[in-house]
Amino acid sequence: MKTQKFTISNALGEKLVGIKAIPDFKKEKYPAMVLVHGFNSDKIGSGFTPLLAQTLVQHGILAYSFDFSGCGESEGDFVNVTLTKEAIELKKILDFVKGEKDIDPKRIGIFANSFGTAAAITLKPIVNAMVLAGTTDNFYEVIKKGCKDNFNPGEISTRLKSNGKITRIGPQFWEDLKQHDLIEDVKKINIPILFLHGQKDDTVPIGGMEKLLNAANEPKEKYILKDSDHKLNPRRKEAVQVITKWLKRKLT
Repeated sequence: MKTQKFTISNALGEKLVGIKAIPDFKKEKYPAMVLVHGFNSDKIGSGFTPLLAQTLVQHGILAYSFDFSGCGESEGDFVNVTLTKEAIELKKILDFVKGEKDIDPKRIGIFANSFGTAAAITLKPIVNAMVLAGTTDNFYEVIKKGCKDNFNPGEISTRLKSNGKITRIGPQFWEDLKQHDLIEDVKKINIPILFLHGQKDDTVPIGGMEKLLNAANEPKEKYILKDSDHKLNPRRKEAVQVITKWLKRKLT
C-alpha cells in the first residue's frame, strides 16, 4: 500500500489535510471510499480508519481519509464547529475525489463513523454506497450527555475526551444542530446503505440507529456486532470484513 498526503481548502480558506491510500497494483480507474471520522476525532481516530483503509486497498478500493477543520492536521479551531460546516467540508472532499484522474466517478462510496454519519446524512451525497457506523437520529442529546455538567449551550461547553484532552464547543453548534432533521434527510437518500452498530454501544444508543434504518429507503441492510462498543471493539476485524465484503458487491 502506498499513501499520498493531500490538502484542499474549505469555504473559509482553512486547509483540510487528508491521506490517499493506494493499492500496490496499477489500474486505470479505481473505485474509491471516503472515510469520515467522528466528533472532534481525526483521520487516525482510535485506529479503526487506518485498519479499514489498509483492507480496502488490498481489495482494489482507494481510500481517502481526512481531518475536518479544527481536527488533526487541518487548520481551524474546533470551537467553531457546526454540522453544517462539516457537511460542506465533506462535499469539498467528495468533489476533490471525483476529480481525481484515477477514480471511477460511478464507483464512489462513503464510510462514516459516529458524528461523521450526521455530516454524511445531512449532505445527502451523490455517491454509490454508504456505510454508517455508530449513528443515531439525535446527536444533540448524545453530545450533550458527553458534556455532563459542562453543557452550556449559551456560551462554551466542554467535553472530556478519552485521551484526557478537552473539547471546546461554541454556542453556534447547538443552534445549528437543531436546524437539522436526520430522519427527514435520510428519507431523501436513494443509494444502498449499510448500518453498522456495536451491540453494547453505550455512547450512541442503538435505538437511534434503528429509527434511521426504518426511515431509510431500500436497499438497506444492518449488521450488529455482538458484544461490541462504540469503537467497534472487540470485533473490529469482523467489522472490516463485513464492510469490505458489502462494498465489493456495491462498488466493484
